Amino acid sequence: MKVDILLRLFVPALFALIFAPPSIAQANLAGEWQGSVDTGNGTFRVAWHAIAAADGKLTSTFDNIDQNIYGIKVKSTALNGSDLTMSVDDTVTVNGAEVPIRGELVGKVSADGNEVKGTWTQTDPEQSSVPIELKRSEAPADAKGMLAAESSVVGDWFGTLNAGPAKLRLVLHIKAAKDGTLTGTLDSIDQGANDIPISTVAFKDSKLELNVAAVNGTYEGTLNKDGSEIAGTWTQGQPLDLNFKRREADGCTETCRAV
Repeated sequence: MKVDILLRLFVPALFALIFAPPSIAQANLAGEWQGSVDTGNGTFRVAWHAIAAADGKLTSTFDNIDQNIYGIKVKSTALNGSDLTMSVDDTVTVNGAEVPIRGELVGKVSADGNEVKGTWTQTDPEQSSVPIELKRSEAPADAKGMLAAESSVVGDWFGTLNAGPAKLRLVLHIKAAKDGTLTGTLDSIDQGANDIPISTVAFKDSKLELNVAAVNGTYEGTLNKDGSEIAGTWTQGQPLDLNFKRREADGCTETCRAV
């Protein structure tokens, strides 16, 4: 009788486990992961951001930290036992150019659910297959330090470009998303042009690089130690000196946007 009771209790629980929706299993992967891809010509740090919806379905993105490529969208995720498959079909902006990234990650999740080992096969822009490893983390690889460094350049900056006889006042706006991705816009006050989109914003080791495809211009500058000024060069046909100061440090208010 006791055995019969145990079976009645156990069997339904077993069936519930067997027929549990795949999305519930996927939800167990939600969180922040860090890892690396070994290309044979070098190792690149990567971060995987996985978020579970209310129904357990997983949505996620990848970052290629060392190449400053963020927010690569994962198109689909499949988890069968410990076998994990993720497909990527996305287009990202790299140095002002649209680059397609298509490929598939096939790997296995460790028994404790804290590690993934497998292979990343990229089919576009070129065919390649390389090993990849991911481990759970409180934050992506170097993200805490990376976000702290990037936050030093986030904000509004005011500068003046001496273009021959003309002096053009410029305001640079840089923002950071939660994943550390930097975006920006540029205002040319004296030309009445505001919110000019910046195609690419890259900041590493105090070096700021901007690509403003809308006006076919680029900027390279260096942030000083106290984070109050960026000294650099604007290139749009010919290189011109252009230094930016924080609006607070420069005393610039919203009137800077006025023509």
